[in-house]
Amino acid sequence: MGRRRRGRESAVRNHVPFGESDRYRAGQPAPHPLPLRVEEEVVAGWTGDQPVVSILCPTYQHVRFIEDALKGFLGQDTDFPFEVLVRDDASTDGTADIVRDYAERYPRIVRAVLETENKWPSVRPYLILRQLARGEFVALCEGDDYWIEPLKLQQQVDALRRRPDAVLAHHERVVTQDGVITDEARRFPLDARDWSASELGRHREPVTAAVVFRNVDVHPGAYPRNITYGDNFLWLRLARFGGAVFVPELTASVYRVHDGGLHSGVAPAERVPRSAESWYWMAVWFAEQGDESQARYCAMRSIDTLATGLKRSGVGGVGGTGVHLLRQELLEMVRRRTGDPHSLEVVLKQWGRYRRRTRGW
Repeated sequence: MGRRRRGRESAVRNHVPFGESDRYRAGQPAPHPLPLRVEEEVVAGWTGDQPVVSILCPTYQHVRFIEDALKGFLGQDTDFPFEVLVRDDASTDGTADIVRDYAERYPRIVRAVLETENKWPSVRPYLILRQLARGEFVALCEGDDYWIEPLKLQQQVDALRRRPDAVLAHHERVVTQDGVITDEARRFPLDARDWSASELGRHREPVTAAVVFRNVDVHPGAYPRNITYGDNFLWLRLARFGGAVFVPELTASVYRVHDGGLHSGVAPAERVPRSAESWYWMAVWFAEQGDESQARYCAMRSIDTLATGLKRSGVGGVGGTGVHLLRQELLEMVRRRTGDPHSLEVVLKQWGRYRRRTRGW
């Protein structure tokens, strides 16, 4: 135990903060995944039997990527047990075979949920995995992203235990595309720091694979199927339990931009209305929960998403009074707490009206 702990401390001392290391410069090759260890090596320093962290990994058609994700999980150096829960949504490219193989090779750590038919979007993988999670904390990483620091979980858990007022710990990340690190502007937030609960609930959106949070119940009421971007919805609900602590020593996860990504692989013409719709249904959910302030915030984000998309497309006449009137109309819908799908018409029709003027964008 002493040797493993000294190894952790040495790794922390030798870590170079993000932005000061040539390891993660734009144009350089993507970081290598962590080396794979056998199960006996992973569990050698664990104390106790109950998982402290549940790693949740939804995957679909990630045969090119899933092993990197699994190596990142199994490469974690901790003094506590953790579990890896992987759900494959009936991939047809061989992803499920890889997941099954790892579950057989690492029976104490990896649990596989292998669907025989695709259930998206009627069944959300995150909700299925959360029901199986036994840990005090939860870490998220989709099957096409991966971790590159062996002390990620240990340092984030330590940070949360030092800060009982924080519900979430986050760190810096690297963005890659086609095996190369992208420009620095595409990376994690510029304000890499602690966030208050109000900041976490407004304007601050951590990266999914860079987060560890307390396993608290954030699911009162039904989960609206219309919410596509569930990670944003999660951060807003977690903010009810506290703020976020930043771990500056870590640049620990890699986010891949690729054609098959749930977000990065979607064309802007589809992404903008999808995001606007998602924010709208978050507003409806919070209104039904009696949280008028958060409902108002989500409604404004819905309209602002449209306005920003239209501005980027070069369409005029979408600022000022027009956006204000749209926002007021949307807020009135939210106040009525309507669950009628047609209530979105004001948002999507307005988007379509302007989009036709952009020659297809």
